[in-house]
Amino acid sequence: MGGAGPVGVGAAAAAESGGAKIIWVDSDGFLTTDYGSIILTSVMKQIGPAVFDTVSESADGNFTSEPYVGTLENEGVGLAPFHDFEDAVPAELQDQIAQYQEQIIAGDLVVESPNAPCRAAPPPRRPAPPGRAAPGPAPGPPS
Repeated sequence: MGGAGPVGVGAAAAAESGGAKIIWVDSDGFLTTDYGSIILTSVMKQIGPAVFDTVSESADGNFTSEPYVGTLENEGVGLAPFHDFEDAVPAELQDQIAQYQEQIIAGDLVVESPNAPCRAAPPPRRPAPPGRAAPGPAPGPPS
């Protein structure tokens, strides 16, 4: 699961030469790269809904400068189809993935990460260097 554009292409080339399969990131790699034959699926950032929501909010006079956070619920992130691997991925696994997605959207399954945006706790204060006043809170996500 290589990320960062050229890193993903390099990882795909290495996987292909070694006979491995990969999971692409950001876009549907099956459709956007030359490595569709080894891409099981892709974890996608769905920029389209973010742009649509932003333009709609602006047109309706409801635009705010709050950061847009893509979720399964607002279709800002998603899992691409299995394309050529549809028959290779067991139906039970596909059903379980769909159930997990539904549980995440419903809030019944919470996925937590220290990198998640909009964390409730304020960032910790940084210690002051010797002989200086405390600089204030450490940089963190906007409140």
